[in-house]
Amino acid sequence: MKTQLTSFFLFISLLSYAQSAIGTYFSAPMSNYSIVTSASAIDESTAGANLTWTFDQLSEIGTSTDNYAAPTNAELTEYPGTTSVLTVSSTVGATTSESKVFTKDVSGAISFTAVKATNLELKYNIDNGLIGDFPLSYGYSNTDNIAGTYQFNAFSGTFTGTITTSVDAYGSLTLNDVGSGDYSGNVTRLKVVQNLNLGYLINPNAGTAIQTNYYYYDDTNGELIFRSAVVTINVPAISINQTNTAMECLKKDVLSTDGNEITSSQLRIISNPVKDVLNLSLKDHSIVVKAIRLSDISGKQILSVKGMHKSITVDYLPNGIYFATIDTNKGIVSMKFVKG
Repeated sequence: MKTQLTSFFLFISLLSYAQSAIGTYFSAPMSNYSIVTSASAIDESTAGANLTWTFDQLSEIGTSTDNYAAPTNAELTEYPGTTSVLTVSSTVGATTSESKVFTKDVSGAISFTAVKATNLELKYNIDNGLIGDFPLSYGYSNTDNIAGTYQFNAFSGTFTGTITTSVDAYGSLTLNDVGSGDYSGNVTRLKVVQNLNLGYLINPNAGTAIQTNYYYYDDTNGELIFRSAVVTINVPAISINQTNTAMECLKKDVLSTDGNEITSSQLRIISNPVKDVLNLSLKDHSIVVKAIRLSDISGKQILSVKGMHKSITVDYLPNGIYFATIDTNKGIVSMKFVKG
């Protein structure tokens, strides 16, 4: 029971670096992550400008994949206002698991409506948890009240608390290779802290949960490169008093055709967020773009063009998160972009 409950909360330049706005909270659809541990402790407590993060002792212990879909009718009834459902499928050793994060997007203002895993459910049904009104820039900070109900097996109750979101740092991030290539680039960091008071039966303060999440977004293409969660739970009624950490780093997209391969570092979208025109940057000039397909966050295709395009007009698209699949003579690369 301790493991399940803890896992549930885990779910949830020259002289300076250029800082980019964070276009959206979400990862790209179908993003693959390495679940990692570090041989040395990672300190993420420092905030500010022009920081340097070097996480170079990471080891992969598992994998996870992010999938997005529109809510079903049943989910809309259960979690009113939900506009997107993130399903995270994870494998660690021989153990597989699936969790879901339900969110509401109102013109870029993204909030939690629920989180669900096996035998566990957290509903923000009294007061949704506002993550932020995206895009968010360095210096942004906001605290919102949250409240709702929870259920764990036969246990159920209410919770109240706060969620504090801040874009608290930017700088240079370096990650060692854990199986799909290393990473070095400029990033902007989002910090999300939830403080929950858990009620059970007649006791409105049966326990507490404090969850701190850090998200590092690439300044060039907006990809969510690294994410971590630290959760401290104290529930005396069920003998829980512990702290757990989870970390994941993005696997590089590498797809091959006829023995050739191309990575997302060789072909990028600039700038991201995208205003009126989606522009491609090719670091390898031998790459030839053959076709581009655009889809929304639910996976619905909204545009398909063939030919040697390096730019596409997207001024007609509503603001939001989209997915570009680019077919080239050296393979296929898929990446996220934000229209805003």
